[in-house]
Amino acid sequence: MYGLDVVSQMDGKFLEWVIVGGLVLAWMHRPNLRINFVSNHLIHIDLLDNKGVPVSITFVYGLPEHARREEVCIVGARLFQEVISNLQLCDLAATGQKYTWMNNREENEFVMERLDRAFATLEWVNRYLLYSLRNLPIIRSDHGPILLDFELQTPFRPRPFRFEFMLTTHPNCKSMIQQAWSANLTGSRAAQLRCKILNVKKIAVQWNKFVFGKVGRDIKLKQAQLQQLQDSLGSIEDVRKDRQLRCELEDLMNKKELMWAQKARAKWILQGDRNTKYFQTVVKQRKARNRILQIKDPARNTTDNLMEIESILVGLFKNCFDNNTQVNLLDIVQDLQSLPIPSLSDQHRSLLNAPITSTEIENTVFQLGSHKAPGPDGLPAFFF
Repeated sequence: MYGLDVVSQMDGKFLEWVIVGGLVLAWMHRPNLRINFVSNHLIHIDLLDNKGVPVSITFVYGLPEHARREEVCIVGARLFQEVISNLQLCDLAATGQKYTWMNNREENEFVMERLDRAFATLEWVNRYLLYSLRNLPIIRSDHGPILLDFELQTPFRPRPFRFEFMLTTHPNCKSMIQQAWSANLTGSRAAQLRCKILNVKKIAVQWNKFVFGKVGRDIKLKQAQLQQLQDSLGSIEDVRKDRQLRCELEDLMNKKELMWAQKARAKWILQGDRNTKYFQTVVKQRKARNRILQIKDPARNTTDNLMEIESILVGLFKNCFDNNTQVNLLDIVQDLQSLPIPSLSDQHRSLLNAPITSTEIENTVFQLGSHKAPGPDGLPAFFF
């Protein structure tokens, strides 16, 4: 899909065609693609993706002349935002170039903007978890192309451990943690703390698998049981079982909501409304935004090969933190003394050299956001 500015050359002079700006849609041979609407500013198509799932796509070209934008029925940023809100669309996270358009002028008149965007429904984002939207470099036009890949496959990596907040809703969660934490250990206090955390991780994984169960699987099971029971209600005992099943299902759905709220690191939950779909979308949008799909190596060559990207990043960190670098402590001190760094007063030095108390550690830990991203141990602040 291209936005098109058409110019023709005749006898050494450039003559602008009658139609300047518009849309061109090109595609590989797809017998299941159907064009439903075409104009100078809109193209709407329906097609089946590679898995046979129906997809509808609308391409919109915004006219550069503000007075003619009524032809697209979207005039001004406020109306545009209203359209996006009414259609319940979300702006897809893009990687690559920060800006997609430049005005090709110089000095103070030079302007760059991110004008080209892609929007999708929540259902689309939740279906295509591995989507990738990349802003490519601006080359010949004043716009840069944007490339949307529905499913960009990445190498498999095991998921890191995360202590889920929903585990705390189980009545045996506290005793499980106490059992893992109270193991008799030897060594320094730091070594004992590390072993206690490892014990919690090991027992939590097994306990979640065999005791707590898989929430999604249990929800589907309870829903099937509830449907079967409600199709054949015939006694007071059936009504009691129905009430019990609905309570169990509600509890499972609350746990699922807590799980996704923690992943989304949302600070609020609307009481009385189940926001699982919202939290799932926040998480998936963040994942799409945080994926590194392109990088420059030390020689300034760009690569989008995921294995090469991983190798480059690992190599850079190894070069920074390996033990082969010979550092002279005196050189570091001299360099620091040459910097305009304010000196500490005797009172400040005394405070910094004072022993750290348990109260200070406790106050610092409890000031952390309860559901903020955990460290390498996978334990968020609420665990402590």
